[in-house]
Amino acid sequence: MKRYWFLLISILAVLVISCGSPYVEGAKVYIQQKEWARAKEQLNQELSINPVNGDAYYLLGQVYAEMDSLQEMAVAFEKALEYKPELAPEIKRWRESKWAQAFNRGINAGKKGDIEEALKWTETAIFIDSTNADGYKNLGYFYSQSDQDQKAKEAYGKAYKRDDTDVETGLVYVSYMMGDDEYEKALDVLTYLRSKDSMNTDILIQIGIIHSNNKDWEKALSAFEKAAELSPDDLELLFEIGRIYIISEMPDKAIENFKMVVEKSTVQDELYKNALLGWGGALKEMEKYEEAIEKFKAVIEVDGDYRNAWEHLGLSYGKMGKTREGTVAFFHSKGLGFMENGEWEEARKAFEDVLEVNPTHLPTWEKIKTVYDQLGDKTNLENAEKKIQELME
Repeated sequence: MKRYWFLLISILAVLVISCGSPYVEGAKVYIQQKEWARAKEQLNQELSINPVNGDAYYLLGQVYAEMDSLQEMAVAFEKALEYKPELAPEIKRWRESKWAQAFNRGINAGKKGDIEEALKWTETAIFIDSTNADGYKNLGYFYSQSDQDQKAKEAYGKAYKRDDTDVETGLVYVSYMMGDDEYEKALDVLTYLRSKDSMNTDILIQIGIIHSNNKDWEKALSAFEKAAELSPDDLELLFEIGRIYIISEMPDKAIENFKMVVEKSTVQDELYKNALLGWGGALKEMEKYEEAIEKFKAVIEVDGDYRNAWEHLGLSYGKMGKTREGTVAFFHSKGLGFMENGEWEEARKAFEDVLEVNPTHLPTWEKIKTVYDQLGDKTNLENAEKKIQELME
């Protein structure tokens, strides 16, 4: 007898499932009336009785979407697909619409400077569709704006994983890996990106930088030279190539590069001064000390506080046997270095050493005046001011 009761119950259950559920039908009415809370209540009632009803989950996902509960929507749609896979096209349309909504809300919040809100909506977009690389790209950007570098790196990595043809995102990901000294991993990504875009200068430059950091000058030079062929007016690139030429003991080639940088840049540019200094350094390596001195003096004319120019000037004078001039320039450079570090007593001693050798060296008097002022030495400050006035007359 019990066996027949069980069979009867099974038949009734099939009939209930196959017939329209009153809870589902009620929910549909409430959905038409846009009474989302009541529709949700009806669908939850249905799912408490029949937890495998894909249609109920599908409707619940729609209700959550209309209620702006987008993460709950995504969960409901996943359940709907589990029990009724044929709903995939309809669910895809809903997801795409609500993904775009959450994604754009994140962008709008970011534009207003509300990074916390931007992160919230972008993470919601990713929860709706974790296959879309754009969500992770924006997430990485917003994390970078809130100084969460490790999270930014992770997000950009996920974006790159989902679209490894996106060179721009790949390069951002590489920059984070390089910041963490993950040069081998970064090089693997760059090598792959180059296979997709062999004419991209930025890829070659990053490859060159990694090889430079590893002190593999030959490979670095190869990458930079290929990049320069594609971007012949990139002055920073030309300067870097010149620097490696000096390291690689090719000063004549270094001069060619530094000269191009000097000719193409303006006097106000930091690169102009650095290239002039490099040019002089290459001449010094070639033992052309008089020509080198001209370059170092040219740097000092543009920037009298350029410590390295004074130092190289002093060393070059020393190589020529001009001890007095060499001592003045070299100790003046040391004084400038002490000033940069706020070591005023040490700066005083260095500059006074200069003035013992050359009591009329105006640049040193101008600097030691500042030192006396910092030390509160009013007597020597007044004497320095008088001496400067005297030398300028």
